[in-house]
Amino acid sequence: MATFDFPREYGVDLNAKTTFGSARAIQKRIEDVVSGQIKDFLVMDEGKEVTLIGEAPSQAVRETAILLAGNVKGTARVNDDALMVQNAETKPEVSFHRVEEGHTLASISEAEYGDAGNAIQVRQANDFLLDGNEEVEPGQTIRLP
Repeated sequence: MATFDFPREYGVDLNAKTTFGSARAIQKRIEDVVSGQIKDFLVMDEGKEVTLIGEAPSQAVRETAILLAGNVKGTARVNDDALMVQNAETKPEVSFHRVEEGHTLASISEAEYGDAGNAIQVRQANDFLLDGNEEVEPGQTIRLP
């Protein structure tokens, strides 16, 4: 089973921004970013765990959906067993990084790739999460390209 853990206390507080249920709010958050690219898309909220169902056109869209679902206050796990990638025989391994106090995009790039100059690529891979912020926040989970 492919599940990804997230800090439950961190993330966007969708309950403060919506009047409908959390599964629908998470699904809308993802759809607003990926613009209907995931076929037969459905989000199920089972308390602390969110399950994603559908068929993504690419690994990048799959990872985007996982991160958008996981970086929501109250979500502790995202299960993507039923979120497939079109024309993929197996799901590639996902590389995420949980941001800790003092981390910057440059320090993460230095630690992961040995070069702080890769911060631009890390930033671009996570634009959808950073909402115009230039830096990451402790507790946030980001994608490593």
